[in-house]
Amino acid sequence: SIKGSREEARGHFILACEDGGFLQVGETGFIPNSAKLFVVKVNAAGKLEWKKEFGSNGHNLGNSAIEVADGYVVVGALDKDSTVIKLNKATGSTLWSQTHDYGGSDAIEHIVALENGFAAVGYVNAVDDGTLNPTFAEGKGRLMFYDQNGERLPSRTLDAHMAQAYRL
Repeated sequence: SIKGSREEARGHFILACEDGGFLQVGETGFIPNSAKLFVVKVNAAGKLEWKKEFGSNGHNLGNSAIEVADGYVVVGALDKDSTVIKLNKATGSTLWSQTHDYGGSDAIEHIVALENGFAAVGYVNAVDDGTLNPTFAEGKGRLMFYDQNGERLPSRTLDAHMAQAYRL
């Protein structure tokens, strides 16, 4: 059990890493008042290598991550806006961080690497009814594209097909 700075820590996504260890992405604290995006890296034996927290306002989500050649790319939301964060594999230090407001309460659920950047799915304009249920936000599905530094490229709605996209 690895603790965060808040009253509870939980993972939403576990990534098996090329080095035999694991990356856990989730939150420490509770939405909407105290949650921080929480990333934990352990080695193959489960020993903590590093942990990082992001966000300050309380409505921050850690949804998933991928491993790329030179880091881990973590996605979710900071302050109700979609975020993409690239972390150093060895230390967890931030290589770059981008947060984009697509409208209302929005977040990225999953991301994949492309030849020259990334494609991601998630939601925009989510209904924030004050409940502590971040697993289904009843938003409008969105397909998002980013360059190699997480800068926003044109995106498109998936709303005609789904309220929220979870995996790509």
